[in-house]
Amino acid sequence: MKRIIKIKLAGMVIALFFVSCEYLDKEFDASLNEMQVFTDEALSRQFLNNVYSLIPTEFSGDIMFGGGINAFFDCATDNGTQPGMHTSIDLFQNSSLTPTDNPQDFWWERLFTAIRKANKYIDYADIVPVDNKEIPGDDANRLRDRYKAEARLLRAFYHFELMKRWGAIPIVDKTLTMADDLNMERKPVSEVVDYIVSECNMVLPDLPLRYNDPANAGRVSGAMAMALKSRALLYAASPLFNTENDLSKWDEAALAAKQLMDKNAFSLYNNYEELFTTMHNNEIIFSCHPQNNRSVETHNSPTGYTDCVGYSNPSQNLVDAYEMNNGLPISDPGSGYDPQNPYSNRDPRFEQTILHNGSEWFYREVETFEGGIDRSSNITTKTGYYVRKWLNPNVYTTNNTFVNQYHMWIHFRYGEILLNYAEAQNEAAGPDASVYSAINAIRTRPTVNMPPLPDGLSKEEMRERIHNERRIELAFESHWYYDVRRWKMGNQYLNIPLRGVRINKDGENLTYTYEEVEQRLFLDKNYLYPIPFEEWIKAPDLGQNPGYEIE
Repeated sequence: MKRIIKIKLAGMVIALFFVSCEYLDKEFDASLNEMQVFTDEALSRQFLNNVYSLIPTEFSGDIMFGGGINAFFDCATDNGTQPGMHTSIDLFQNSSLTPTDNPQDFWWERLFTAIRKANKYIDYADIVPVDNKEIPGDDANRLRDRYKAEARLLRAFYHFELMKRWGAIPIVDKTLTMADDLNMERKPVSEVVDYIVSECNMVLPDLPLRYNDPANAGRVSGAMAMALKSRALLYAASPLFNTENDLSKWDEAALAAKQLMDKNAFSLYNNYEELFTTMHNNEIIFSCHPQNNRSVETHNSPTGYTDCVGYSNPSQNLVDAYEMNNGLPISDPGSGYDPQNPYSNRDPRFEQTILHNGSEWFYREVETFEGGIDRSSNITTKTGYYVRKWLNPNVYTTNNTFVNQYHMWIHFRYGEILLNYAEAQNEAAGPDASVYSAINAIRTRPTVNMPPLPDGLSKEEMRERIHNERRIELAFESHWYYDVRRWKMGNQYLNIPLRGVRINKDGENLTYTYEEVEQRLFLDKNYLYPIPFEEWIKAPDLGQNPGYEIE
């Protein structure tokens, strides 16, 4: 066994050597060595850009689930599903992840590859031939230092992306060689978070809070460092990792969010629907480089539109979480909710996030009643709903053809920071005026205009409202799966049937029947991913997360 491990470890080092050459485009000579690259301004910048290329985004084809499934990751939760059968999403929905079968296993290798590339750039950053002069207030201020800080912040971000999936992970803060012990143990989440926070603090003096030049859109900034710190501390304070409910951790998380809020550098965008299709608006703290395509629309628009496949189907569970526009949940007898007229007078974010029967979309009404054009094919919505968020209506033209439009995946936005603050401050100090202020700012955004939360909520009642506000505000932004896990509320949300609606039409009359469309299963082990078996073989000291041990 020891001989096998040594062979595997040697293979890892060989792989590390070849990974260091992956920054080279095909037109470059693959024999270029590191000194040739990092003493050339253009090549060194290209290397840094390649460190960016491994940032996760849900717009990269089947990157979340594999197997040709292009659904949003919320479809692994009670927020939705996808229309196919026996797909890789099922592994998340029925608690079937194993060390040898996890559609997201590749993220372990991909993210550590990104970390290796960042470390390599940091090793040589001080000799990169770019001007490092002082240009106060300019994006090019001390450019060599800025580039190095970008690589450090990306490295911290990639560590967080690993941590949120697997919990304890190795901290790799240098380029590894054969002289290093590659059979590394994982560090506790508290140490990983301390490392991420330390790196975020360290890079702040060398990064602009935000960029002035549009050419730098998509580069990490000081604000992104503060947002990452806010998110990492929020995770560290949450029940999954804060088992003793140490209130000082919640206080730290609240302070981190407040520090960014106090910069007054960002604000809520006036139009919630257009927030996700308006490039580089004032709410966006960090987003991936825009992609000019139409696949977001063809992958998710209702199936009655030409070439559209409707991969992401929001659930009735999610639809029912939207309040009425008077601020009352639909379960409240005084809300005015009518299950036979279910889409009237709802929180406006419902219409701006979800396509339902009767929605206006691409020059006609959506038809998800039985036999309707958007629910008449063999592969169609399972739930009676389709996703609207992220879809750009300018993609579809009047002559029934698609044109490309720019799309960006938003990793951090100001709305999340307000939610982070409200949650952490409520846990640390209770529902004080600042908690109400943060939540109500989101609820009263123009185009949303929901009533403020009622006064006099208890800490527990406020917690419930904040959880639901995150679900609504951040739907299909890849938060809900990880929020439910960090809250340790899998049994409440992920261990219940997924529901949908079936609509029958008789003349002009519609009848709504609500039904279970999928059974779901969640086990306690699913609060973390299993360590990939192939990685454990290479480095047995990684161990395994509870419940996934292989005999």
